[in-house]
Amino acid sequence: MPELELYSMKYTKEEAEIFKGFKGLKTAYEIFLKDIDKKTTIYFFYIYNDENYKLIDKFYTEMFELYKSKGHKWQGIETQNNSKMKSPSFMEFRSVNFPIPVNADISESSVLIISWSKEPTAILIRSKDIANNFRKYFESCWKLTRK
Repeated sequence: MPELELYSMKYTKEEAEIFKGFKGLKTAYEIFLKDIDKKTTIYFFYIYNDENYKLIDKFYTEMFELYKSKGHKWQGIETQNNSKMKSPSFMEFRSVNFPIPVNADISESSVLIISWSKEPTAILIRSKDIANNFRKYFESCWKLTRK
């Protein structure tokens, strides 16, 4: 029996959830941010989208207070330097001139992937292994960015 107990202690539960619409996306962010330590840096990829820019900007403006209240530092890579948007003091953006595969937010143990359309969809993946792989990819891209 001690072998079984040891195995269950080592096993980390991995799961994924899908969220639809703006209310679902807000809920996904609340869950994503819930257990992240304040000292943790959150990394993100942002694909600039002319078609949905106003909708996306409105959503993140509304979410600003939630982000600010949590006290995290954010580092982001975007596909286009958007001079219209002034980044908050807790966020650092860099631009790249190569494609980014997804809009995603990355913590130590979760990844939140977002598809922006008329009805946004978010996939919240709770997996330290997947989050670690996304973070490594982010760090590789960060080295190639311009300030």
